[in-house]
Amino acid sequence: MSMISLVTDPAFSTRVRTDAIGLLTGQVGYAWNQALLYVKGGGAVTGNRFDILSSFDGTRLASADATRWGAAVGVGFEYGFTPGWSVETVSVRPLLGSSTSAARDQLEKKPLFRTKLWS
Repeated sequence: MSMISLVTDPAFSTRVRTDAIGLLTGQVGYAWNQALLYVKGGGAVTGNRFDILSSFDGTRLASADATRWGAAVGVGFEYGFTPGWSVETVSVRPLLGSSTSAARDQLEKKPLFRTKLWS
């Protein structure tokens, strides 16, 4: 979850955050021996929330939700070091189109990255 404060009036503060991220992707790649190098692509969806808060006590005065749809692209590498075990690392970047949303800007600046051990 990312939170960004955009303060323009001392009596109010704003908060933009990404509450959820979803990906539906496929992959295509090249395997040699126990290694697999691949590219992936598909769809991405995010749930974003914009809040206007009171600076005095943090009470939410107004809010808006937005669901953003777009594409996702990425690369990955998987290596099987025994017949039943492998390790995978993948990086995926959501591409959610043009918007003035600070949450989208933060999400697209850094790709989603993970490393997993599979059995």
